[in-house]
Amino acid sequence: MPQTMPTFPPLNRHKTNPISLRIWYPRIADDASFDRLLGHLQYIHADRVYFFDNGYMDNYQLAPQTLAERLPILKKRIAKLKEHGIVGGINSGATIGHGGNFAGAERLMDLDWWVANNGDQLVGIACPLGDKFQQWLTDYYRGLAETGAEEIFIDDDLRLYNHGAAPVGDWGCFCPRHLAEMKKRTGLTLTREQLSAEIGKRSPGLVQEAWISLWKENFLHLLGIMEKAVHAVNPKLRLGLMPVQNFIRDFGEDFLQDAIRVISTGNRPLLRTHDYHCQPHEMYPGSGLAAKRTAPPESEHLAEIENTPHNHHEYVRSPKTTRYAILASLALGMGGAAVTFGDDQRDMPWEKAYLDMLRDNDPFFRTVADLVYRDTVLQGIPIRRRAYQRKVRYIDSIENIWNDSIHEQPDSLAGIFGVAYQFDPCPVWLLGEIPATMAPEEIEFTLKRGAVIDSTAVKCLHRLGYGSRLGVKAGQKVPYHRGHRFLPHDLTAPYGGDINALRVNFEVFHLEAEKGCFEEVSEFVSWAGNRVAGGILVQNSRDGRNVILPHALSMSGFAFTGIVNTQYRHLMRRLLAHSLGQPMKLHLEAPSRIWPYYHERADGAAIITLLNAYYDDISDFAIVLGEGERLSGKKVYRVMPDGRLEHRPTLQLHREQNGTVRLRIDKANALMNCDVLVLMIA
Repeated sequence: MPQTMPTFPPLNRHKTNPISLRIWYPRIADDASFDRLLGHLQYIHADRVYFFDNGYMDNYQLAPQTLAERLPILKKRIAKLKEHGIVGGINSGATIGHGGNFAGAERLMDLDWWVANNGDQLVGIACPLGDKFQQWLTDYYRGLAETGAEEIFIDDDLRLYNHGAAPVGDWGCFCPRHLAEMKKRTGLTLTREQLSAEIGKRSPGLVQEAWISLWKENFLHLLGIMEKAVHAVNPKLRLGLMPVQNFIRDFGEDFLQDAIRVISTGNRPLLRTHDYHCQPHEMYPGSGLAAKRTAPPESEHLAEIENTPHNHHEYVRSPKTTRYAILASLALGMGGAAVTFGDDQRDMPWEKAYLDMLRDNDPFFRTVADLVYRDTVLQGIPIRRRAYQRKVRYIDSIENIWNDSIHEQPDSLAGIFGVAYQFDPCPVWLLGEIPATMAPEEIEFTLKRGAVIDSTAVKCLHRLGYGSRLGVKAGQKVPYHRGHRFLPHDLTAPYGGDINALRVNFEVFHLEAEKGCFEEVSEFVSWAGNRVAGGILVQNSRDGRNVILPHALSMSGFAFTGIVNTQYRHLMRRLLAHSLGQPMKLHLEAPSRIWPYYHERADGAAIITLLNAYYDDISDFAIVLGEGERLSGKKVYRVMPDGRLEHRPTLQLHREQNGTVRLRIDKANALMNCDVLVLMIA
C-alpha cells in the first residue's frame, strides 16, 4: 500500500528565517575562517546554514580518506552553530556524480563507473547498479548523518540527462549490467549501439518504456538506501531533494511524488529547486512552481540562488540583484531561498554591503515569505510545460535538455505577456511538443474549450491523430515576409492596421483551414505592405474557441524576436481571454515587462506580486483582475520595506462594466527597479 504522509502545521516564516546560506567546505575548515563566518551569520540574523561537503564545484564522490578528514570538521561546526541557535545542514556535493573525467584524487576510487552510449567510461560518474557504489552510498550518507546535521540535501545528479556532452553522457549508463538488466525486462539481446538507437527514437515502445522503468526503480532504490542510512542514525533528520529535470522531466510527476515519499518518512518534505542559476538580473521561474504544485501541500520549498561565477565567470550578482533574486523566489510562493555565497577563492560576496542587505531586509523577507507561502494557491491562465508531465514513456530530448526546454516555457512567456498563470493538465497555450505529454481526454477537453495553438503544436496534434478534430494544418513555409499586419478586428483593437517589422528568419507557415471554420485577424506582408500570406486564425464554428498561430511561440531564437512588441503582447492577452471564454484572473495592460503573479488564500484574500527586473522605476499602470464581483469593495494592503503590512488608501479597486476590477499603481506605490511589489486585497 502507498505510504501516507503525516500532516504538519503550516510553516510560519515570521518565526523561521526564509533565507538559508550554502557555504563551501573550505570556508569552514580553518578555525579563524569559521569564527568570522559565525560572526557574519549572527550579524544577518541567520538561523539556517548548509555546508557543502566538497570544495568549489569538485562534484565527484568523496573518497573514504577525504571523508575521514572532513566529517569531524563538519560535526564540530554544526555543533557550534547549534550552540548559537542556528540550524546546521549539509549539501551533498555528489552521489552518482555530475560529470565524467573530473580531475582530482577522488576519481581514482574503486567504483563501478558509468559507460556512455559510445562505450567510453566516464570516470567520476558511478553506475547506480554497481554493488560497490551502493555500499559507498550507504557509508557516505551514514557519515553525513553522524555529523549531527538536521537536514541533508541530495544534489541533482540522480538524473539521466546532463552528465556530459549529449548524447555521449546522457540517456543513462550503457554498461554490461544495464544491458543484462534490459535483456531480463524485454527478452531482447541488444548491443550498446542498438539500445542507444532504440532510445533515440523519441517515441513510446517496449525498449523505451523498459529503460525508463529500470531507471525509476533504480533511483528509488538509491533514495531508499540514503533514507535508511540517515534515519538509522537520526529518524528526525530531513532529507531534501533537488527536483529539476532529474525528477520531473526525466521520469514525470508521479516519480517525484514517489521519491518524496521514500526520503521523507515521518518528516516534512524538503525540496530545493534550481530556478535562479547564474543570471545577475533576470529570473526564469518554472521548476520550483511546478514542483510545488506536484509535491504534498505541507512540503517546504527553497529556491536555489547561485551567487558565484562558476557558470558565467564574468559576473556575480550585486547586493541589489541578490536581493531581487531572493525576493523573486519568495514572491512566487517558494517560501525560502538557499543562496550560495562565496567559494574557496573569492571573498567578494562577504563584503559588508551584502551582509547589510541581508540584515536590513530580514523583516521584509520574512513577511513576504509568510504572506505568499501560507495557505495560498497560485492562480491565472492554465499552462503546462513539456518538461512536466505525470509519467514519462520515452526520452524526448535528442540534443540538449537546456536548449530543448527553452522552446516551450509558457511560464516565462506568461511573464513576457504580463499575464498571471497556474499549472494545469489542460493548458490554454499548446506549444511545440506539449500535446505529446497530454492524455487523450486532456487534449479533447482543451480543444473543446479553446486554446492558443502554435504551428509546431499543430504539427504535433496532426501526428497524434487530431488533425481532423483541429480543422487546420500547417503547410509550407512562407519564403518571403517582412511584416506582420493586424487586421481590423475586436481582438486586435486598438492596433488594427499596424505593421510590425520582422526579421526574415522568423519562421511563418501557410495555414490550411477548413472553409468557414476560421477567420483571419492578421496577415504577413512585404515591406511595401502587400499581402504575402495569411496570419493568425480564430475559430468561429464547431466546438472550441481555438486560435491558430502560423509560427512557433517560444523563448528562443528568431521565434522570440517576432513576438516581443507592444502590439503582439496586447493581442496575445486578448487571444488568451478569448480562448478561455472569460476574463483572466490577472493581467497587466502596460508595461509588459513586469512579471505578475496572483495567489488566492484560503480565507479569500488575494495576493499580488509584481516583479521588475529592469532598470526603470515604474508607476501609473493598471492591474486588471477578472473577479470583480468577489474583489470589489475590498481594501488594498502593501508589504512595506520594514515588513509591515500597511493599508494604502490611494490604491483603489474600480469595478468595470465587463465584470473586472482595475487597480492603478500610483507614484506613491511605484514598483522600483530591480524590486518586487507585494500587495494583498482583503
